[in-house]
Amino acid sequence: MRWMWCVVLGWSLSLAGCVGLVGGGDGGSTGPENGRVVQGIAVGEGFLRRLTRAQYEHAVGDLFDRSFELRARLPGDDTTLGFDLGKNISQAHVEAYFVAAEAVAAEVTEDLDALLGCGATPDRDCVGAFADDFGRRAFRRPLSGDERSRLLGLYDAGLGSYGAREGVEMLIVGALTSPHFLYIAELDPTNARAGDVLRLSSYEVATRLAFLLWDSGPDNELLDAAANDELASDDGILIQANRMLEDDRSRRGFRAFYDQWLQLQNLASLEKQDAPEFAGAMAADMASSFAAFIDEIVWEQNGGMHELLSSKLAYVPSSLATVYEVSVDDGAMMRMESVPNRIGLLTQPAILALTSKSAGSDPIHRGKFVRERVLCDVLTPPPPNLKIEFPEKTPGVSTRERFAQHRSDPSCNGCHRLIDPVGFGFENYDGLGNFRTVDNDADVDASGEVVDADLTPDDATGAFDGVEGLANLLKDSAKVRDCMTTQYFRYAFARGEGDADEATMKELRSARDAADGSITGMLAGVVTTDAFLHRKVGPREDQP
Repeated sequence: MRWMWCVVLGWSLSLAGCVGLVGGGDGGSTGPENGRVVQGIAVGEGFLRRLTRAQYEHAVGDLFDRSFELRARLPGDDTTLGFDLGKNISQAHVEAYFVAAEAVAAEVTEDLDALLGCGATPDRDCVGAFADDFGRRAFRRPLSGDERSRLLGLYDAGLGSYGAREGVEMLIVGALTSPHFLYIAELDPTNARAGDVLRLSSYEVATRLAFLLWDSGPDNELLDAAANDELASDDGILIQANRMLEDDRSRRGFRAFYDQWLQLQNLASLEKQDAPEFAGAMAADMASSFAAFIDEIVWEQNGGMHELLSSKLAYVPSSLATVYEVSVDDGAMMRMESVPNRIGLLTQPAILALTSKSAGSDPIHRGKFVRERVLCDVLTPPPPNLKIEFPEKTPGVSTRERFAQHRSDPSCNGCHRLIDPVGFGFENYDGLGNFRTVDNDADVDASGEVVDADLTPDDATGAFDGVEGLANLLKDSAKVRDCMTTQYFRYAFARGEGDADEATMKELRSARDAADGSITGMLAGVVTTDAFLHRKVGPREDQP
């Protein structure tokens, strides 16, 4: 319905090149403490964030209490440190948002009575009540008078030209293409100056809570808490956070984190030469198996990195029965307390397949994965003019022996002496995650070592044998625990940590340790940190 675009754009905006929020009248009610400058608190500088593809899909679905497949319609997200951002905007985004919103509006208005609750031919009062409720949930705060008038103006335009259904469609498209929906809007007061640290309003806190814990917008109960200013205190915030962590949407929210942290979002796009079916059911089943493993450790066992690395638990779908070397009924997913040759997340088929080549294992990428994602080591990228060629397979020569040349090349040795000894410990697993003792007619040597990792004494350094030995070396490491905390900070704030975030990082580690290392304790702890409850005003064009 391209006729809708011109009308809706009249009140929305062209998002391409957008650096601020427009089209919102007075910006809505944001809470009594909005814009309050605080002293003695240091936080890093953020940026205006739009919803990521996943957040957009979840937020739209939760608005209408149904599922939509929307993220594939949208351009890919930019990333930093492995985590999705909502920073870049383009003409492709503008068009994609309108197309997606039109599709959603057309679907949800098929039954107007079910949507509005006032019959197939609603009167304007009924539509006004819908605009108030839907607008509050979409914009994550009450509508201003100007915004309400504009939404109802869209309805009137569609009603006059086409009918009630088209009018409601236009109202919905207008809301879903507004910057107040598409962006996590935190507006500076007019008197704010660059460098000021502001306490977030209750509605802004509610929005951050929802997108952090649920990867979606706030529900009515959270918005009610904001309206009553219950989010002005740590106690009030924790009441809502703990309620939200008991909701199944928190599993979806944490999954958004670990999919990016462990780069599992790349699993579906992999191809395996030895398994043409991998790109379909097998990759999906690996993801489901991993999700079930994580969900039980984090949500049922209240575990942390120790459990994630050392648990023998496995969820085995029938398509992976041969990989796990067990028997599973066709189409079933079997929970097993222990599976031979498996330990923790590092031997999950999803991780092993993800860190392998299309044909065979890859000790370099497996070692790099542990160094960067589990230990948070910063590795120097290879020289831009370096031509990497791996020796061809030769009968009787193992993958380990083929890759050994990197250790002797001076241009490679600096990083590969850190990466390779870790990655070689995974050589008992092929590119699909099958356990093996022979590789290319040669006996597997899965001995390894963690060296020069800038760790505290006796904290995860030393030799090991196989992935189980590596897991046992890492499971109680303070650096491993701190790395996961750092990774969650990067995910939560869409930026790296800096000197100004030292207090927040300390709060996060303390919350985790007070909860005996549990991940849910860390999740609850982040929502009362300085960085979560405040923001720093960036450079302003209207000020010198």
